[in-house]
Amino acid sequence: MDSIKFRKGCYWWDLQHLLCIVMLCLSRADVRLCQDACDLCKCTLDNFRQWHVDCSNRSLNSSIVPTVYPNLTVSLNFSNNPIGVLLNSSFSKLHTLQILDVSYAYLHEVEHQAFDGLYKLEFLDISHNQLEISNKSISVRHVRDLMSLKVLKMNYNAKSIARTDICYPDEALGRVTSLQTLFLDGLINSTFGLGFRNLENLTTLILSGEKKVGHCRLDTISSYMFKNVPHIQSLIIRECHVEHIAEEAFSPLSNLSLLDLSGNTKLTIDGAAISFQGLKKTSIRVLKLNNIYPDFSIGVRIKKEHIQMLRNTSITEMEFSGNKVEIVDSQTFGVMPINLTKLNVSRNRFLMGDYLLHASLLKNLTSCDASYQFFSQLNSMSFRKRDISSFQDTTQLTMIKWINLTIQVPENLKVANFSRSKLAFPVLNFRVGNNTVEYLDASYSMLYNWTGPVVGFDSLLYLDLSNNHCSELSFQFFDYLPRLLTLIVSNNLLGIAISRDEDGRIFQNLNSLQHLDLSNNRISSMNENIFRGLVSIQTLNISNNLLDIFLVNIDHMKNLRILDLSQNMLQVVRYPVRIALESIASKTTEKVYVNISYNQLRCMCSTLKFMIWVRDTNTNVVGMKSCMLANGTKTSFLNRNDMIRYIDNLDKECMSKLGLILGATIGISLAVIIVVVGIVYRYRWKLRYLYYMTMNKSKGYHPIGDPDTDNDFVYDAFISFADEDREFVRDVMLKKLEHERGMRLCVSFRDFIPGREIASNIIEAIHNSRKTVMLLTENFLLSKWCVYEFQMAFQESIHSGRDAFIVILYEDIPTEQIYRVMDMKVVFQSNSYIEYPRVSRSDGNEQALDMFWDRCTKSIKESGYSTTRL
Repeated sequence: MDSIKFRKGCYWWDLQHLLCIVMLCLSRADVRLCQDACDLCKCTLDNFRQWHVDCSNRSLNSSIVPTVYPNLTVSLNFSNNPIGVLLNSSFSKLHTLQILDVSYAYLHEVEHQAFDGLYKLEFLDISHNQLEISNKSISVRHVRDLMSLKVLKMNYNAKSIARTDICYPDEALGRVTSLQTLFLDGLINSTFGLGFRNLENLTTLILSGEKKVGHCRLDTISSYMFKNVPHIQSLIIRECHVEHIAEEAFSPLSNLSLLDLSGNTKLTIDGAAISFQGLKKTSIRVLKLNNIYPDFSIGVRIKKEHIQMLRNTSITEMEFSGNKVEIVDSQTFGVMPINLTKLNVSRNRFLMGDYLLHASLLKNLTSCDASYQFFSQLNSMSFRKRDISSFQDTTQLTMIKWINLTIQVPENLKVANFSRSKLAFPVLNFRVGNNTVEYLDASYSMLYNWTGPVVGFDSLLYLDLSNNHCSELSFQFFDYLPRLLTLIVSNNLLGIAISRDEDGRIFQNLNSLQHLDLSNNRISSMNENIFRGLVSIQTLNISNNLLDIFLVNIDHMKNLRILDLSQNMLQVVRYPVRIALESIASKTTEKVYVNISYNQLRCMCSTLKFMIWVRDTNTNVVGMKSCMLANGTKTSFLNRNDMIRYIDNLDKECMSKLGLILGATIGISLAVIIVVVGIVYRYRWKLRYLYYMTMNKSKGYHPIGDPDTDNDFVYDAFISFADEDREFVRDVMLKKLEHERGMRLCVSFRDFIPGREIASNIIEAIHNSRKTVMLLTENFLLSKWCVYEFQMAFQESIHSGRDAFIVILYEDIPTEQIYRVMDMKVVFQSNSYIEYPRVSRSDGNEQALDMFWDRCTKSIKESGYSTTRL
């Protein structure tokens, strides 16, 4: 037999090779045992028949390490082991090894011949150890066989970065002429010796004091620090406590293309600007100056003098994030680098000012990231006195000046990101000058009113306005976006605006739109023509709303592929929508998906046609995992086959009952007709009287008055009540609160403006009133508009930060009936309501009633909830 199987499932050893291994183990001079790597570690064979050995986290030390490795081992990982000392000839037989990781190994010593035999090693990581990286501890003998090394990580090793008697091991590293990337700790007052001049391939040098990356304490970068590394192209000096940089510090780096000085919080723009003179002699293309100010610094002004030395450099990308910049001198834009295409100024505190109108001078700018404005650099301290603007009084520009204004933007700008910027102003009518913007993100920016129109974004393809708490959307706001492909307006409050669009005017001009996200907007209803302009739509997301009926015309959406109706209140998908989906699916080879998960779907004979459609449709219906039965119980389906079996059984059951149901229906109908006709005939005169009385009561007088505007609110309170309780409001509440206690009240039958939409009147009344007083009765709970008024007041309380309503419990109502109204449970569980006393003046208990009205008056005037029960 030519060979024997040495390890099952691992590899075959040649007999001669095996004998050599045995002799090697027997002849070793040290006490280490002959250990097989695949016994101690994880060995993996790749598609190229090369081995990767992972010995990390194995609790190995210098006396328990593998000495026998598979042939063609190309990577070896010894990280996170308490090795301590790398002994001579530890890897001498690994002539094919390309990657060696000995980081986090508690190394305090590396013997001179530890890396012997690693002729093909390209990557060596000895970072995060306890080595002294200096000429004294790293000699030429350490690196004599590392002739192929390209990446060397020696960072996070310096025992004392403040020592002035140690310097970088230039004599040893100068022999590794193949080196391309070098990670080092930053030693104070240290320079790169003459040996580094031999490293003509060294293009990337990283000195970092970032957490878990390295130690760095440079303080000062002298003019001769980098004179022996002229071939560097990428220089990263992060969080190195740099305070001063010599004017010509970077002049020797003629090939420099990337300079990153981020995280040096004592540098400031004044300190960095001194070195910009030297950058004119380099090939700099990317400059990063993020977080070069202390966390607690006040507002920063960028001046022309700071930037002008960069004008004629080759910079195309510049980052100045997290520096609390508030304003930029208008002349600064004119001296920015000529070739600048990408600018990151996120996490600053820019004020609205005239200087912004000069940004159009950045002719070649294609991408601008101005997100996270006004955000504190410390997440746990959002507001501090030191954050107060130092230039606010002199640079604030009111929004009035921006109305009907043509704003000029850089003509080549493609991407603009203003998300999470706390802009907090309404988007009114303005025009954008000639531009090529394709991507615009203004999400999470508190743009609460979209009036518009905004004209000029003719090239815009992507628009994100999500999470802005917007409740006002005009019909013409999106009229001038002819090429828009993706529109995201999720997580707003557009339910009212959507419901009042009867003709589909909001989206009528978005003929190119392919993706629309309207999720989580509290939409309770939609008119059938709302999407009539969306002829190119592919993805329509209306999930997480309050729709109980979705009866919208989608026949024209020939490209529709995803319709997301999940997390609504739908009981079925209506017949016209089902027919339209079938038509769309039949005209394409692609799949059409409809998501109806997490709705209130019904499985009963009355919804049988819907259930059969779910079973048989060519449309891919997703989310039919459960439904409600006729008896109110819920059934769940394990899988699609389980659902199909249930529908089949339901079909049979409903068909067997059809004849009985028809006969019973006809009989009951005849009986009801006879009874109704008899009752109407018997009480015909009384019914006629009641009818006329009801009609007369419903015709009330609605005066229009001029409210008193002496205080912050037009009214002290807006009274929300059911129409059935109008008599109590008119005869009692107005008398007790207005006439006797001087309150200013808003009531619908007197103060609503005739001819205006009811919803608009309600919202204006809530906004103009200190509190909304809910007169809670059973009639209130049954009234659609009363529930609507409660919900609007509840939202006003949440989003304005003030307690906006008081609930008066006028009748004894079962708790479960009250809790059926959304959010009413929250109010009652917090005990935030006033209970009307069950007494009258005839009972001789006038004091309780007077106390009640006094409490009401006090609660209206106070800023918090009334929590008193009388």
